[in-house]
Amino acid sequence: MALAWKGAGCAVALLVSSLAGGAQAQLDCSDAPVTTSCSVTMTAAFPPVGSVETYGCPVGPPLDRGEVVWQVSLSEPKELSVVAAYFIPTPAKFIGVFVLGTCDEANCLAASVSNEVAEVRVCLTPGDYYVVLDGSSSTDIFQASFSCVDCAPTAVDGFSWGRVKSLYR
Repeated sequence: MALAWKGAGCAVALLVSSLAGGAQAQLDCSDAPVTTSCSVTMTAAFPPVGSVETYGCPVGPPLDRGEVVWQVSLSEPKELSVVAAYFIPTPAKFIGVFVLGTCDEANCLAASVSNEVAEVRVCLTPGDYYVVLDGSSSTDIFQASFSCVDCAPTAVDGFSWGRVKSLYR
């Protein structure tokens, strides 16, 4: 399954990654369609079999269902926000959101795993990234939304260290 969206400064393509189980295999992003939006809400179900159970960000329990992968191409710095939850949450089911710097589950930049709502917000520089949704239940439907907005400005004090020290003398 592949879907695509396009927005200002951000392009997103969705693909479903499912490899036959067994030992953990590498995330499969080879069928990613040409990237195209960055403001979308979708409802879907995880594929029954996945290739990845753990990621480079140490959060939450292993997630053993099929992954849903987005390729995100940023032409300018953007804060990527991804929110995901099972349509009908229960305490025994976990959902995870992972932002990867490459199509490699070990190259995890940010992550959230929850039995309620998984949410990631991360400011990214221009380039290509992968967003992975993974879950512990393939029989249930999930809802995910994500958006790209301008990164919040970083507070910078223009004073030299000497000037700051003089304020407290």
